[in-house]
Amino acid sequence: MDEVTHPAPPRPGSGESALRTRSGRAQRRPVDRGAGFVVAAMLAAAACLVPVGNAEAAYGFFKSITIDRTKVGNAGAPTTLSNYPMLYSVIDPNLKHTSNGGRVTSVSGYDIIFRAADQVTQLSHEVEKYDGLTGELVAWVRIPTLNTISAGSDTLVYIYYGDSSVTTPTANPPAVWDSNY
Repeated sequence: MDEVTHPAPPRPGSGESALRTRSGRAQRRPVDRGAGFVVAAMLAAAACLVPVGNAEAAYGFFKSITIDRTKVGNAGAPTTLSNYPMLYSVIDPNLKHTSNGGRVTSVSGYDIIFRAADQVTQLSHEVEKYDGLTGELVAWVRIPTLNTISAGSDTLVYIYYGDSSVTTPTANPPAVWDSNY
């Protein structure tokens, strides 16, 4: 399979995105237009689906998760919190198993991972619940640096899914929690 290097403009109204491969051939891939609803303790996040390219080509899709700093902490809070376990709880049709019309290829949800804002660093996570029929996911994700109300910007992380080569768990629950939990 060719590595996807950069997007080409989509055909208007087609529901597809044209991607150019390293060899220059055009490749059509579907674009999901849905967005997840994120519920997190003291956090609000928004998601937007994007087809994956470059080094992430094995994962078919990812969504950005913006953690609203105004929902984290209160006046006088430190600028950041370190190694914060964030609850990510969502029912998203894109997270259904492929046999149910979704994009997740593992019936156990093993091909769901989280990455930092650099889109390279994989974040430790623990899956409490995954339902491939409904697309429900309840997961704890360790956020290395979480901006609070005192910071100047929101925190950005990503959820990736749709890699059919993943057949074993990607979660690392012990790394999400420290001795204080």
